[in-house]
Amino acid sequence: RDSAMAENLVWMLNFLYPTDKIIINVSAYHASRFSYKIEGFNECCKPVDVKTFGELMSGTPFKEDIYSIVFVSSGGFRGIEQAEIKKLPAPKRNSIEYVFSKTKFDYAFLDFKRNKCDWLNRGIFMAPFFDRYFLANWSDIFSGIVYIRDMKPNYAFR
Repeated sequence: RDSAMAENLVWMLNFLYPTDKIIINVSAYHASRFSYKIEGFNECCKPVDVKTFGELMSGTPFKEDIYSIVFVSSGGFRGIEQAEIKKLPAPKRNSIEYVFSKTKFDYAFLDFKRNKCDWLNRGIFMAPFFDRYFLANWSDIFSGIVYIRDMKPNYAFR
């Protein structure tokens, strides 16, 4: 699936949009680069020999043009179908979600490409996928983070 996504995007960038900027919406799992750098991730969630869309795209001539954003939250709900709506747990104390929750911001953006902070480069816990916290230097995995204090489910999706 990820290889087909990457092949399709490379084709579109070469033939449909060679001079345009485009936005692609994929899950954090698919967008992740260098997932082997996420502590415990390959053991639980992704076989080592499988490459994500983000990993495949990082091996293309477009690798410097890609900006991948992950969305995180410290509260609220997630899900798209009524039966799948789940309350988000309180953030783990030593996580990026917890750090954001202690600010005054309801919404925030952290650009990893411009902010090379020591505390981020040492690694921090974050729960970008599978409702699990993982330890990583997230600037290796994503280009930036959008923080939403109180996540709302997508009731309009059908």
